[in-house]
Amino acid sequence: MSIKGDLCLDPADSGTGVLSFSKIEARLGYQLHRADLLHMDVLHALISPTGLTPARATAIIWIHDNPGTGQSDLARAIGVNRASAMEMAVLLETLGAIERRPGRDRRTQGLWLTGEGVRLHDHFIAATLELDRLIAADLTPAERETFDGLLRRVRASMTRHLDLD
Repeated sequence: MSIKGDLCLDPADSGTGVLSFSKIEARLGYQLHRADLLHMDVLHALISPTGLTPARATAIIWIHDNPGTGQSDLARAIGVNRASAMEMAVLLETLGAIERRPGRDRRTQGLWLTGEGVRLHDHFIAATLELDRLIAADLTPAERETFDGLLRRVRASMTRHLDLD
């Protein structure tokens, strides 16, 4: 292993230029973070030809599952402020994915998927299925089931720690 300070070139990745950090690589959080970064890179590659980003696709999923939703509900669902949700709605309108219609009262507008929005939704669902296939390609069905269970337990543990605040 070639070491320069704490930064190492992993011999398993020789020739690829993939850098490793010797003191934190064994940490579970680091491994989860690196896996998530790779996951998002592959997801972006699968959906970017459609003009979607993971954030836009998440908004489309919410609107699909909650037709007529308002921007405030969209903001809460995707974890952004109202201004960002408004910007997201404008972007999705520009893509032809959503349309605004009268909302639940005179002051609001609801967000609805268009035919293009349904097509983008379906493309995203297919892309996530392909991504799951790629993630589990080197796992047996039993390993995949175990991995899924372990990840759920890790998420539950982290959620409990957040609830302590």
